[in-house]
Amino acid sequence: MSKTINKIKVLGLKNSFYVLCESFASKLLSLPNQTFKDNSKAMNFFYAQGISDIQFLNNSWQIVHKNSKYKLRNNSSDIPVFNQVVIQKEYLALIDFIKKYESNPKTMVDLGGNIGLTSIYVHSFFPSIQITIVEPFQESFDLMQTNLKNNNINAKCLNNGIWNKTTNLSISTDFRDGKPWSLSVVEEENGPIKSINLQELFPADQIVDILKIDIEGSEFKLFESPEYAASFLSKTKFIAIEIHDDVGDRAHINAILKQNNYEFFVSGELTIGRNTLLTK
Repeated sequence: MSKTINKIKVLGLKNSFYVLCESFASKLLSLPNQTFKDNSKAMNFFYAQGISDIQFLNNSWQIVHKNSKYKLRNNSSDIPVFNQVVIQKEYLALIDFIKKYESNPKTMVDLGGNIGLTSIYVHSFFPSIQITIVEPFQESFDLMQTNLKNNNINAKCLNNGIWNKTTNLSISTDFRDGKPWSLSVVEEENGPIKSINLQELFPADQIVDILKIDIEGSEFKLFESPEYAASFLSKTKFIAIEIHDDVGDRAHINAILKQNNYEFFVSGELTIGRNTLLTK
């Protein structure tokens, strides 16, 4: 309790409210919020969701749910991510929000694609959408490509990290539990991962309909400079960001969103918004 009180003193009441909401939502949305070392427990979880088309091959789960096919690594964060995105429908609030203004979004940029579940979910609502996905962790990137292929989704997949400049990055396991859903990148002179600048994904004459950002704290690099943030926000219609309060101050990101004519709201762990100049 004392830690919570100290956190409120540091962050202020308003920002602490967002932190507490994120923590509470995380507990609700990520049930189960642990890996399954016992395969029978994983099987019981799938059965409880009404999933009966299940195979366990080569230390991974291959399942079919509502006409979509998923391959999930055993004893990893993949099942909790599947629960969040597919079962608990974490991004349904984004879908419903988009549908108020746009019937057929054409483009999506998915930053922090992990194993592709969010892109598959969005694609199920907008089958003609063209998707670009960025994921730095090689193992997750490879599985993402498998999941996309199994669902006949032809996306542009980039095995890079996202940063606010061209640089070298390396994978860090220091963030949160260090499992695949929380791997982050850090700048390193001789790092093996090439960063990609968001401006490379936003050609001068192109509007991106949906920008999803879940990059384990690196979102603060994208919003570090108001001018840099404006360069991609001005070309984005709808945005969904998972803001990691243990890395930076969400008030800074909120302020930049407002400066760039965004209205937004919090849904679970996501901050969802629209560019009021590009959507009516």
